[in-house]
Amino acid sequence: MIVDSFLGPVGEWWAQEPVADSALRHLLERGRTAAEILDRHRLMRCAEVRLTLPSGVTVPGAEGDELRLASDAAHLLEVVSQSGVAPHVIALRGPGVTFTENGDEIESLDVVWIELMTRDVHLCGIKTQSDAWLSHTLDAKPQPGVHARNAKRLTQALEEIQRAWTIPLVGEEHTRFADCSGFELRNQTYANGEVVDCSVLLKS
Repeated sequence: MIVDSFLGPVGEWWAQEPVADSALRHLLERGRTAAEILDRHRLMRCAEVRLTLPSGVTVPGAEGDELRLASDAAHLLEVVSQSGVAPHVIALRGPGVTFTENGDEIESLDVVWIELMTRDVHLCGIKTQSDAWLSHTLDAKPQPGVHARNAKRLTQALEEIQRAWTIPLVGEEHTRFADCSGFELRNQTYANGEVVDCSVLLKS
């Protein structure tokens, strides 16, 4: 299951560093590095860059405060530079692969995606909209085979990204849909251990 990113991520991990020590080019390099790692794990093939524009800035082709540009990871720096804007948020999006219990491949958008933010510090985020890493679906149905085929792929990719970035990548302990321990996502549970059915949140 892929959750619309408008509803929030299933899981997310962030790294941060001072802006003074990190130019925009350096931030984009981190994004490109992460995108290349995710591509090797078949979790995201960067196909689009979404730039959130500063308030009051308008550019041709933008929809509201967002400018969407086609780009793979290799041309990220070039595409953002040629846009002529200094975006507050840069999102790298594209299709990724998860595996069914039988080993069949499913390609979907936003399996995993990247968000880069320029604020008081530079933030580099890895987000997922998929429940393939969980032992149960978001509507609380067991999926041991799906979990076994997918969970380690995400963990390995996040570990590799953290090593490449050489700064800590810290998970959000709780999202609307899951709990996080290190690079492992877990279903939310009640005090008695019963898995929470989050399907009502998908209708919000």
